[in-house]
Amino acid sequence: MPLISIYGTVFNNGYVIEESIRSLARVLPNFSERYELVIVDNYSTDGTWEKLLRLKREFKNLKLFRSKCSRGRGRDLALKQTIGDYVMYVDLDTIFEPGFGTIVERLYTLCRPREMWNFGFSTRETMIEHIGGWKDLNSGEDWEMTARAIANGIEVKTILTYHFMRNVRTSKAGSGEMRYSKGRIRYLLRRLRNLNDMVRAHKFTPAYILKGEAKISPSIILALMFSGSYTLPKALKDKTIEPADIIVHRQRKYLLPEEVGLPKDWLFTWWAQATLFWPLLKEVVLRVVKKTGNCIIAFLTGDGSLAIFRDQRIFMRWFNNMKTLAIRIKSDPSKIRLLHYLR
Repeated sequence: MPLISIYGTVFNNGYVIEESIRSLARVLPNFSERYELVIVDNYSTDGTWEKLLRLKREFKNLKLFRSKCSRGRGRDLALKQTIGDYVMYVDLDTIFEPGFGTIVERLYTLCRPREMWNFGFSTRETMIEHIGGWKDLNSGEDWEMTARAIANGIEVKTILTYHFMRNVRTSKAGSGEMRYSKGRIRYLLRRLRNLNDMVRAHKFTPAYILKGEAKISPSIILALMFSGSYTLPKALKDKTIEPADIIVHRQRKYLLPEEVGLPKDWLFTWWAQATLFWPLLKEVVLRVVKKTGNCIIAFLTGDGSLAIFRDQRIFMRWFNNMKTLAIRIKSDPSKIRLLHYLR
């Protein structure tokens, strides 16, 4: 059978890396024979590399490299070391559940050349030759890559399904970006790099940034400075410049789980900051709910995001996982607005 290459980059994931890799091996059928796992370590300082070396003695299909790199650059380096007919990327601060393996096996039967699916699942030639791999970005790298894939004529397809994974982004060093940095200065420098990369990756304009924020903060002021210096010269050359989010939402093809042979109740999708680009997203949401028949739409009043699902237990699994991460979920479950859509 064709080999499937899974690749990713790690930095100070020592608190979870062993559990993550073992869970991946458990949920993927014939992991040692049909898969390879390629990892680039960004010179971790918490014992991640030493744990990876020990795991390599057990998992012969584990390929390890080290390089000082951003998240995007690390993924690109890992991608270039793969040998599989198909490739996909994962984050290795994640615990994978059995449903994840079912989805990956389904993607293998569905994916064709010049297509890209969930987890960036594509043929190796599509990802390297036609999309061009990953850019040297530490934030927003996945949006930039997806928008570039669309611009290069790749058909981007997404199965609207729960991905059966649990992110673990809190260690003894802290949560979020704090766990990557020693000391306040390095943390602030990393945040500054991420902010700049986010603006460049998404192609944010000043107007787009202001539209999505209720108040001005130091981060917003910096983002406006970055976006102004980045978009002005670009706009002079290309007056059709659009944020990556707009490009992706407009042209991505959404499929229900039952359309690809997955359980109907696995339906799940989430749009962060839905209010930011609602005029465009409204049309996408309408297309999705008309296809689903019966579904539930949840509006998270705390951060303006929106979710669609059929099984409320899946929604709560996702919600509780997101609440443990240092990201924008601020809603109280009792205050989430639910709308039942019945055809």
